Amino acid sequence: MSDLRNQIFNNALLKEKEISIKALKINVLIKELPAIKRNELMKAYTKVKKGKEVETDTVRLIPALIIETCFDPETKEQVFDKGDLDAINQLPSRIVDVLFKEASVINGMNEEEMVGN
Repeated sequence: MSDLRNQIFNNALLKEKEISIKALKINVLIKELPAIKRNELMKAYTKVKKGKEVETDTVRLIPALIIETCFDPETKEQVFDKGDLDAINQLPSRIVDVLFKEASVINGMNEEEMVGN
């Protein structure tokens, strides 16, 4: 096998980024998902319509991504669980937008494509 293969598998670490939610005066740690988890999330909330047009259920995808990627920076515990999906949708948009923007960027998801559907 190629040495390059070994370098990729041995050195490709998941990213983390601590962000500030100024409106709440708190910090949250956003974590990158492994590719399989990110792809499963996208598959669960998108469908191909006739004509190969893709429709994304952003009402469910946005909070689902937030649930999977938000952690307490001090304890490293996940902030939300799957039961919080509807509650996240009830949060002020400015809070959800900050979390979603950072989570989508760190996970290589095109925010405009997802929200545009």
